[in-house]
Amino acid sequence: MKAADESAAFARLVLALRPYLGDLVLIGGWAQRLFRLHPWAQPAEFPPLLTQDVDVAIPKKLSPRAEGLRTLLRTAGFTERFFGEDHPPVTHYQLGDDATFYVEFLTPLVGPPKTSTSSVAGVAVQHLRHLAILMIEPWSISLSPPAYPLGSTPIEVRIANATGYLAQKLLVLDRRNPDDRAKDILYIHDTLLTFGRSLADLERLWIDRVAPGIHRNAARMLRGSPGALFSQTTDPARAASRVATAAGRPVTPEEIAAVCRTGLARVFT
Repeated sequence: MKAADESAAFARLVLALRPYLGDLVLIGGWAQRLFRLHPWAQPAEFPPLLTQDVDVAIPKKLSPRAEGLRTLLRTAGFTERFFGEDHPPVTHYQLGDDATFYVEFLTPLVGPPKTSTSSVAGVAVQHLRHLAILMIEPWSISLSPPAYPLGSTPIEVRIANATGYLAQKLLVLDRRNPDDRAKDILYIHDTLLTFGRSLADLERLWIDRVAPGIHRNAARMLRGSPGALFSQTTDPARAASRVATAAGRPVTPEEIAAVCRTGLARVFT
């Protein structure tokens, strides 16, 4: 799917979710893409990574609305695709019959897992550990045409803040499969470049907002992660370099490791 088509599909999703946008937080690749609209971001010299899926963090409970999320999505032309044996099953809400653009709903897992999925406002949600960090102090981003065909009035969406985004990527990195790990490292690299002039602001956000909201062991791990993960060029950094090269923007593994090591050490003091 081309970037323009993705933007149109994303706008369609935003319009469908509009009654719930005040409770939802965009995470994952789309949050990283929308970072460029934040006042702290600097102009990027490279296009964002294209991503098929939209990951949406959702609270475990929502106040009742006139229509549930499932009804709103189906009215907007989204269909359900089911995976696995859970009840409810893991569900991709894809646009039409084409699986190249879809949304997944995720909610924080706290304590021992009792079930891996549940239902909120009519949609299936997956329970994931370390997701709560992405819902701390979310940023509000205004979307408007012509970039996003949403009509004449801009629409505000909430996205994970960049510090929480980096923290969550680091906390789950060793659990990711090799392909996803490579992409996540590139997301970390790109986020640090996007906010290269504002790393002091991300550090302050870490100290004042993010670190106090997570377990002290997780905070300790994050402070040590730059040296532990990026002190030398590794196979995951080489894989991330291949992902960047395939996207038309060659970056060496050494450059990726250096940006991650230096930037993360600045943010997670």
